[in-house]
Amino acid sequence: MTDASEGGRFEEVSRKDLRKSMDTLFPQSEHDRCRVCDEPVVDGRWNYCSERCREIAQAVQQMFIWDEVREEVLERDNHTCQECGLSKDRWWRAYWQTQELVYDHVGRDGSRLPESALIEAPSRGGFHVDHIEPISDGGHPFDESNLQTLCKHCHHQKTAKENRSSEDIEERPEIGLEEYL
Repeated sequence: MTDASEGGRFEEVSRKDLRKSMDTLFPQSEHDRCRVCDEPVVDGRWNYCSERCREIAQAVQQMFIWDEVREEVLERDNHTCQECGLSKDRWWRAYWQTQELVYDHVGRDGSRLPESALIEAPSRGGFHVDHIEPISDGGHPFDESNLQTLCKHCHHQKTAKENRSSEDIEERPEIGLEEYL
């Protein structure tokens, strides 16, 4: 990720740097200036001019952490669904085979296969990283042992099954994001 802002407030950030502190993501030009918008910090606040800027910085940091963890889980599982065993390579082969069938096949009557026969390319969100124990049930959102790779189909099935669960939502533990950081 490269600095696109004027004044060079953001530095080059590599995958390794994604787990670093706010100093990496939001370098502070001066200690009395906000990390996010560079406005003066008042009322004894540290690093941020407002609660909104603090929330923005934390949300950005969490996005970077999730992207890093997600990539590590996909690599650990070799881009293979842990439920049905579908691999990215097998999906690509099926994708190209259906491409050939749909675009190259002409029936004896001159008809073609409908484009609805195409398989979606795996690069378009085909593999999801799923929380084995849902966050709403107390599962840790960033613990790799609570994460697995699922294909789009298996993930939708698992989510639908969880949503049909008879467990009462009121029985689920109240856990804030701060407890995971």
